[in-house]
Amino acid sequence: MTQEQLADSIGTAGNVIGLLESGERGLSHKWLLKLAPVLGTTPGFLLDHDPYDLDTSFLDAVMSVPTEDRAQVLAIIETFKKRA
Repeated sequence: MTQEQLADSIGTAGNVIGLLESGERGLSHKWLLKLAPVLGTTPGFLLDHDPYDLDTSFLDAVMSVPTEDRAQVLAIIETFKKRA
């Protein structure tokens, strides 16, 4: 998703997204609540993870699962977590 596409999705300008990404503009609670649903995540996830440290292929695969099946996928993944 481009900055312009994200901006259009939340009703702002592309340069504002650039400012948020670079840290020149603070990522307030209001922005987190607008951005998270469009990005398919939660506000907490946006704050807790550096996007450059995440395996995007894994995230892309999980996000491609239809919404109604995600609880089942999460339950399956949790079984592997318990083995660790």
